[in-house]
Amino acid sequence: MAAHHFVPQLLLRRFSHDGVHFNLMEKGTRRIFGGTVAKSFSLKDFHRIAPDGLPQFDDLAEEQLVPDLEELLGRSFETPAGDIIKDIVQTERLDLQPEQRFALVAFVVLQWYRTPGRFFKQQEDLRRLIPTLPHPANKMRPLGKAGDGEDLLRDMRLFAMPGEVFNLALVLQRADLYLHKLHEGEFLLGDDPVTVMNPSIQLASNVVAHFTITAQGSQVFLPISPQLGIHLHTRMDATRGDVGRTIIEPIILDARRRAPLNQLQFKNALLYVTSQSGDFPDI
Repeated sequence: MAAHHFVPQLLLRRFSHDGVHFNLMEKGTRRIFGGTVAKSFSLKDFHRIAPDGLPQFDDLAEEQLVPDLEELLGRSFETPAGDIIKDIVQTERLDLQPEQRFALVAFVVLQWYRTPGRFFKQQEDLRRLIPTLPHPANKMRPLGKAGDGEDLLRDMRLFAMPGEVFNLALVLQRADLYLHKLHEGEFLLGDDPVTVMNPSIQLASNVVAHFTITAQGSQVFLPISPQLGIHLHTRMDATRGDVGRTIIEPIILDARRRAPLNQLQFKNALLYVTSQSGDFPDI
């Protein structure tokens, strides 16, 4: 079994004070303790698809049915975005080519999509819509342990993840892209790192809302370092296919405007938030 990160190490290292260790706050107790980049914000076999969890098609070889999702996500989403984020942090500018812009948006969508809390909630929402779907014997399996055929829905959702992330990113391209920078202080990073703000959306309890990240009026925020964060604002209607603006120079935030973003990182977190300094302001 392997530890699969749902918040990738390329982000965690930027919140570490030495490249290896960082400070964690437990949400429930507000206890502060140490963690490591290698083990924190990960679950064993979170991305492993069990062979028995997928339908068998006679005209496809078995190795085509069960992809190495951990390797695929790293190659297709994390590695391209990591190089772009490295340049953004160094230059503090969003000077992006079109393909770089899309890779960055897709990475943000992936971070929104794959966190354990959201993954589990989406599965439960689907089970409410389709009561005949089986429930796993072990309730913790949707939070990362391979299903071994006991939770077909989990494995099918993992199988569909790359395509769904890509399609959501195609829609989210219409959002305006900003870079937020702090004059002083730092952003927090939670284990559910992408914040989506749109108070006008009211959803029925049985709606599976993948589209909320792309809805008109939504604002999406992801910290990429203690001082920098990616912000996407969708102003256009969903029927428009235009690519939004990219604001090259950073927008400077003061403590007053930083506070709501840190509070949302804490609110959204399932268990933990981290900060580079060990201080946890604004929560």
